[in-house]
Amino acid sequence: MHRTGDWLRVELAGVPGLSGWTLAGTATILDIVPLHRPYLLLRITNTAGSTPLYAYGPLCTELNDEQPAVRQPVTNGIQPAAITLDEPAGRDHITAADIDTAYSALNGFHRSLTPDGPLTDHHLPQLARAVIDLAVARQTALDAEAARDALIRRYLAGEVQPKTIQEYTGLGASRISQIRNPARAAA
Repeated sequence: MHRTGDWLRVELAGVPGLSGWTLAGTATILDIVPLHRPYLLLRITNTAGSTPLYAYGPLCTELNDEQPAVRQPVTNGIQPAAITLDEPAGRDHITAADIDTAYSALNGFHRSLTPDGPLTDHHLPQLARAVIDLAVARQTALDAEAARDALIRRYLAGEVQPKTIQEYTGLGASRISQIRNPARAAA
């Protein structure tokens, strides 16, 4: 689990012009924004005293075989497709000024961080990410609904009264009837 102030090794992959290469560096997690998935604000350096690269994007951990990564980050410099995160190796003290500096640096390069600023074709990867997130959320909702319906059919088969299921689920009698008889509902 990553926390604000964690210091860790990172690899930047998918950098334009460096096909097949990754760049190594160290990063400090400056902020974690709890949206539908955590968004990380990172300060990345490749050597002590170097000018930092700031990055902001969603923390993705969907695949068990992969390391956590920030995918399609907004940055103030090079544009990697992903920033892979190692386990934390230490802790840094983070100040409000550190966070303000990072957001200011990113706002200067990407107007999309402001809620009402105009967007250009440079920001289209963010739209693509939003479309993918929406598709995943819809599929997750469909899977959850199918699992709920299967449970309801099992309760009905176990002679739990539809009225009781209504009380626990908030579903109407007609929806429970449709779930009980899916073939009739489809006709």
